[in-house]
Amino acid sequence: MIPSTKRLKKRLKKSGLKVEEKPYFSLVNEFLNLQKKFETTFFEICLLGIDMILYPLYILYQLFQGEFSPLYILAISKTYGLWIDYIRFHKLKTEIDSWISIVKKLDGPWISTNDSQYHLYVYADAMTRLSCV
Repeated sequence: MIPSTKRLKKRLKKSGLKVEEKPYFSLVNEFLNLQKKFETTFFEICLLGIDMILYPLYILYQLFQGEFSPLYILAISKTYGLWIDYIRFHKLKTEIDSWISIVKKLDGPWISTNDSQYHLYVYADAMTRLSCV
């Protein structure tokens, strides 16, 4: 059962936690898209490792040897984009973990789902309810 706004406000005040107003559902969407990209099969993780680590090292080696190709710029930009996405994925993961701990401290979540794919949306809903209090 979802507690009333008055009860949520009381619990939130008693716990001393501060909840910011954010677009929680869009953050969960972004996290799930990045999760599909970075938490995949072993083969795809190996390909990501090659794109993110080995290929840039190879390009640096080639540059020190005096070799340069315009295609290296494309590869470096791809690597840069992958690293930016990877860092964003881990920042979102820690943020969502903090949501989970906040909601659990307040005796939540107050709704449930049977589908594990949508479980993070339950916490986004709880954080949205808490931010509106």
